Amino acid sequence: MTRIASSLKINILSFSLISLVMLAVLWLVYFATKEFIKNAKNNAELEKIKSVLPAFDNNPLDSAKTFDELVFYTAKKGDSIIGFACKTFTERGFNGKFSLMVGFLPNGTIYKTIILEQNETPGFGSRMKSKWHEQFNGKDPAKYNLTVKKDGGDVDAISSATISSRAYCDAIETAYLSLMKNILKKADTVTTSEPSETNNTVELKKDSNIIKKDSVVAAPMPAKPAIFQFSDKSIFNDAIPAFDNDPLKDFKSVNGLDIYIGKKNGVITGYAITSFSNKGYGGKVIILVGFNADGSINNTSLVQHNETQGLGSQVGGPDFKDQFKGKNPALFKLQIKAEGGDVDAVSGATFSSRAFCDALQKAYYAFLKAKK
Repeated sequence: MTRIASSLKINILSFSLISLVMLAVLWLVYFATKEFIKNAKNNAELEKIKSVLPAFDNNPLDSAKTFDELVFYTAKKGDSIIGFACKTFTERGFNGKFSLMVGFLPNGTIYKTIILEQNETPGFGSRMKSKWHEQFNGKDPAKYNLTVKKDGGDVDAISSATISSRAYCDAIETAYLSLMKNILKKADTVTTSEPSETNNTVELKKDSNIIKKDSVVAAPMPAKPAIFQFSDKSIFNDAIPAFDNDPLKDFKSVNGLDIYIGKKNGVITGYAITSFSNKGYGGKVIILVGFNADGSINNTSLVQHNETQGLGSQVGGPDFKDQFKGKNPALFKLQIKAEGGDVDAVSGATFSSRAFCDALQKAYYAFLKAKK
């Protein structure tokens, strides 16, 4: 019995010594290769940045900053900034999350994009790695509608991979909006197809009918609603706090969004903004958002849509809309919870819920400018 106990102690001691030796070896290997692994990782990241930006002579990795969960790198040639690279992502792929690297020139124009990681269906969504993504090169998201043509945008979708194409656009748009807000300091910038002086047709909505007015504008025209024309100021009673002016006359347009200002005794009580998204299940979704003066959401309403009755149409109901009341988008993330946000989506109507959030986010950026 004494021999067995002695043998057991020796074995335990031997195993302990062997374990300590192995741990020491692993520790030495880790520290011996740590710098090599780090350098290899940095070099790989640098190559990705080089693939989406013009030639630079600094090390963009030294400038890495994170905004809105996205990583931005600043590239320079001499003392001049030649562009920004953004590691962005989307949760809206057919098989979930995938990531891109997007290169922007200093004015916000897209230089190039590449796919980093994706799990899309081989032969369909995976074709994002082909020359398909070259259609974004040189495009200015302020003028180029980053939605697929099927949804009213400018992007040619991959055949039989519309969801993957939409997601790719979403990742680029997310990067662009964050760039404008956090780096170029243009928080009001939104990717919309706003009417311009070069447009030959201006569309106004009235009584649910489309009125088309042919116009060749030779001089600046008075501000007019770009999205939806209201005929009665009472529409704003539920959108913003009490007012004694006529918001229909206290109107401005910011990047294609209609902003109506409510005042009481000359003091601003709120901003009612007509916004839209082309990302609905049935296409374009138009909403009215009321912001309090402090930026919190007072109320929302669904103005026009083509969503499925009983499903997507529920985004216009109180169960969905009430969750936004009193929330400030600076703190409340306007994305559905399944994609990392704070919004409870309507069951069975994910696309409609996303579109509502997209329109809300655009309205918030417009509010930031209107308040200046």
